[in-house]
Amino acid sequence: MTNRALDEHRGGSPERTGGISLLRAGTGGAASVAALLLLAGCAGPAAVEDSPAASDPGTTSERSEEGGSGGSAGPTAEESLIDASVDVSWEDAVAAAQEAFDGRLISVELDRDRGELVYSVELVSDTEEYEAIVSASSGEIVHEQREPLDADDAAEAEEEVLDTSGLISPEEAMTAATGEIDGPVKSWKLDRDWQGTFFEVEIAASGNDRDVLVDAVSGEVVEVDD
Repeated sequence: MTNRALDEHRGGSPERTGGISLLRAGTGGAASVAALLLLAGCAGPAAVEDSPAASDPGTTSERSEEGGSGGSAGPTAEESLIDASVDVSWEDAVAAAQEAFDGRLISVELDRDRGELVYSVELVSDTEEYEAIVSASSGEIVHEQREPLDADDAAEAEEEVLDTSGLISPEEAMTAATGEIDGPVKSWKLDRDWQGTFFEVEIAASGNDRDVLVDAVSGEVVEVDD
């Protein structure tokens, strides 16, 4: 349910350095030292001097310290959006985006970016498409992206412009969705297709992310992703 601007804002995650590998290296180093010391008793001082590990008694302990003592606990489960405190409404997020770009609303989504709640707002004009990432705590735009549209794309985008009057709230949509699937809500997105205007609610259910489509006018669940 993420979009291009949100993906770009998130960027690539740093590669893990492999604490487990360091721990294994420390254990293996200790075994190697023990073996070398045993050989040293038979082969004489020269064998010990040839080994870097044996000549540096701190090597084994340093490696063990780097490897850690069992690793850190896994990440804690994120709070469901249905229970989260959101300081900025989606309407205010859209207003912030429209202050930066004179366009009509195509979609708005609430999701997490590195643990922080952010809105992704997509707008369109006659010549451009615009996406803004808006902080759900401050209302500030933290990232934005523009793309030119040709006449055909602009006409297609115009058919997706949202009419936001008479819609249910995101809270009502999430309540309806979790009535169908039990689990924490990870994100929701409001957009439109030829059939109508919908909230797409993403739920983490038994380790699998599932989407529930809720009619944004009637509040009825119209589709559940298997």
